Amino acid sequence: MDVFAFREELVAEYARFSRSFTRIRAEDISRTVYSEYDAGRFWPTPLIQLNPNFKPGGYIDDLVADGVLDEECAKIFRLKHPADTFGKRLRLHRHQTDAIEIAQRGESYVLTTGTGSGKSLAYFIPIAEAIRIEKFRRVPH
Repeated sequence: MDVFAFREELVAEYARFSRSFTRIRAEDISRTVYSEYDAGRFWPTPLIQLNPNFKPGGYIDDLVADGVLDEECAKIFRLKHPADTFGKRLRLHRHQTDAIEIAQRGESYVLTTGTGSGKSLAYFIPIAEAIRIEKFRRVPH
């Protein structure tokens, strides 16, 4: 199997699919949209990793110290057990750190890695952060 040919066919099939339900009547908008399609800009840039040995990323505490995450995340996302309810700091994989930083910039991302690699956590942390910030904004001080 030629994986590069497979990729090209996959992209072409997705392009056909995504164009099949779009009918833009305004000529100027149609030209712009289809030029974006032709340039391959109809989905976020993929993050592809084939190595199951994930590169270490930063700690949640580091992301808090750098201002990427709210300080509450350093309290929530920790390695805890009954004997240590405060817990130890949580180290992320590099792909998780990258995904969180992308999310915090308000950009879209798709994260695809193997089972047990922490994809869910890479989505949960920005969601928890957004919920925390929204709740904080609504509470009168």
